[in-house]
Amino acid sequence: MILLHLLIITQNEEAKAVLRNIESFEETMALLKRLALGNLQIKEEKVLPAAQFIKKLRSDKGCHCSND
Repeated sequence: MILLHLLIITQNEEAKAVLRNIESFEETMALLKRLALGNLQIKEEKVLPAAQFIKKLRSDKGCHCSND
């Protein structure tokens, strides 16, 4: 888990800039990349509806899934 450290710089009581630690920035960028990849896969129709995915997962060899 990365702790988010922010320093908000204000001018005349209005936020003008935000500084943050590099670890939280990198974590945020990695999340945004995963979201972008997911959106691309949706756009390219490389996804399955949840019910269809679960059915496929349960039918695969070695899968002993339960309804729990």
